[in-house]
Amino acid sequence: MISQVIFTLLLGAGVIFLLFTLWKSSRVRQWTTGLVRRRFLNGLYKKNHEKMLNYDTSNAQAVQESLLSEILKKQQNTEYGQKHNFKDLIDVSSFQKLHPLTQYSDYKDFIRRTRAGEENILLNGRPHALITTTTGTLTNPSLIPISAKSTKELSLQGTAVYLEVIQRNFPAALEKVAKFTFSLNDNHSEAGIPIIPYPSVCFFSLLENIYLSTIPLHYFMSHYEILYTQLLFALKDVNIRILEANYSWLLRHVFSILEESWESLITDIQQGRLNPEFKLPLNIRKQIEDGLVPDAVRAEDLRAQVKEGFCGIAKRVWPNLQVVIAMESGGSDLDKHILRDNVCQGVPFYSPLYFTAEGLCGVNLWPVEDVSHYALCPPALYSLNLYLWIPAIRSNHKPCVFKMFLRGKLMSWL
Repeated sequence: MISQVIFTLLLGAGVIFLLFTLWKSSRVRQWTTGLVRRRFLNGLYKKNHEKMLNYDTSNAQAVQESLLSEILKKQQNTEYGQKHNFKDLIDVSSFQKLHPLTQYSDYKDFIRRTRAGEENILLNGRPHALITTTTGTLTNPSLIPISAKSTKELSLQGTAVYLEVIQRNFPAALEKVAKFTFSLNDNHSEAGIPIIPYPSVCFFSLLENIYLSTIPLHYFMSHYEILYTQLLFALKDVNIRILEANYSWLLRHVFSILEESWESLITDIQQGRLNPEFKLPLNIRKQIEDGLVPDAVRAEDLRAQVKEGFCGIAKRVWPNLQVVIAMESGGSDLDKHILRDNVCQGVPFYSPLYFTAEGLCGVNLWPVEDVSHYALCPPALYSLNLYLWIPAIRSNHKPCVFKMFLRGKLMSWL
């Protein structure tokens, strides 16, 4: 009887150990990650965000008026709301009539006090984060407070829409996405409020389920070491379908690392290790190398591709690569053309969002066109922006014509 109990206990312990070992294995982790990714994407598509966007853009004025009313009502008890009598601003007309045109300097003192920890100044309670803007300096950036609810809504600002656009135009591409990015700086105000750039607010919390398995990174790692590690994990996976970076210049930097360090990268893949020259804490190195399995076959294939040259190497290294995702921003356009003419030859580029540091401006619904076009996002579900067209008096200048798309139609105004 006792021997049977001992046998049962040992058998149970063996099964538990076997299940734990399987769970720790890379194949099981990959299967689990793939399952989570598919469930996430299926749930996203069921909501049909693009259809809702198209519907709301056909009622843009009513949606924008509703958004303004919601903002005024929500913030009427803040110090700023009381100063400007938000309770008396009941519609667009009264807002335009009673609220003055403002610029950042008008909010500077309010933001200084918010940054220092005062509450109910521009927003109800304490802001979730302070977003850095395009004005100001590195040491003294201009900031915009944002609430926790707004942070969640920002994650839907065009992002959910462009994922649907990708799925429709590049089927199954979202099954394998390699993301290249720097880790966020640990920057806070004197009151401990996070200070972060706008894109960081929306992207990572929503999209982390579609990228390759999370790569452990350490805040002591240099930008080179971070991108090298991300590139290493991307290279070992032949089935990558999308390369993504916030900007084209960052992706160009990634490929420069490939050109300069290809021998080291291939050796790491062959041996299932991370470059031993990187001075990392042992626990971080172990976490990274747990995801690396020696792969001599893949290493040999990569060496063969490098011998053929770097022109068009992206499509040869990842034969299933369907699209490169990178946001357009000023000088990044030159980097995009350099990539398209060289290492990413034959791969379409898609800039899904048009934004500034202050927020989203539009989403690109036409990914296969050579010239990017963007639709404004008027509904509160996708955008926290309120658009007011303010006439500008320009002496000795012809009126400037702006263009926008609403529900697929080109609209123009002076």
